[in-house]
Amino acid sequence: MNRFSNRTVIVTGGARGMGASHVRGFVAEGANVVIADVLEQEGWSALEERISKTIVSSMVVIGIALATSSEGAEPEPALAPIDPTIGQTATFVPQPTGIWQDGIGSGFRKNTIQAGFLVGGGFGTAAFGSREAHDLSFGSVNAGWILTDVIGRDHFFKGNLEVIGELFSGAQFHPRTRYLTGFTPLLRYNIATGTRWVPFLTCGAGLTLTDIGYPDLSGTFQFNSQGGAGTHYFFRENVAFTAEWRWLHVSNAGISEPNHGVNTHMVTAGITWFF
Repeated sequence: MNRFSNRTVIVTGGARGMGASHVRGFVAEGANVVIADVLEQEGWSALEERISKTIVSSMVVIGIALATSSEGAEPEPALAPIDPTIGQTATFVPQPTGIWQDGIGSGFRKNTIQAGFLVGGGFGTAAFGSREAHDLSFGSVNAGWILTDVIGRDHFFKGNLEVIGELFSGAQFHPRTRYLTGFTPLLRYNIATGTRWVPFLTCGAGLTLTDIGYPDLSGTFQFNSQGGAGTHYFFRENVAFTAEWRWLHVSNAGISEPNHGVNTHMVTAGITWFF
């Protein structure tokens, strides 16, 4: 019987197990079968080893055609994919894997995670009430999670939203030597350019411990707010050089006086890995 003649069936997870059994059954009934599975090698094996004995006319695997002339015959290489509208055809289509929607710079896939580090420093400015310019140097480690698929696909600003947790530590080296350390949750928007360059905008607020003190701060416990822009350059598919500028403000929200605040332009660079 050929109950599925001239029909196309998509079998997800068809590379092995029950899925492969379903594929064999549909092919035997005359269907054109599309196998969708993240297991690319197993998908090849499913066609070449398990299904070939039931296919009468042809098989197509990721653009490589394997043709059989009769039931049970060994597959022979063909020069091009066989038209899936002719005869009984099984096609293995790997589902998207990796961090990208459609190649480097096209936008991240939802639930991609990242981890990285940054090092750098900055020059302070006596602005917005600060009495002194506070020059800083510090390093940070961070981890992030891509919250969305690509949004704004038809616009120049298409990209992904990402949430990041960053732990930093460093020192003030002018006008006096002091320490600072803290943690900041950040929200980032990564812009999909279709190239290895992926610019982004970042903002966030968190907690800081420091002994910078008088005349601009009082007490050890402070808050920090940050905002800026930067870019990733992907020298590998999932590894990027990252450079960023941020405005860093540190103050205690009026818990104690003085509270003039620390304001510094920070420039950092590092490496980011995506998974």
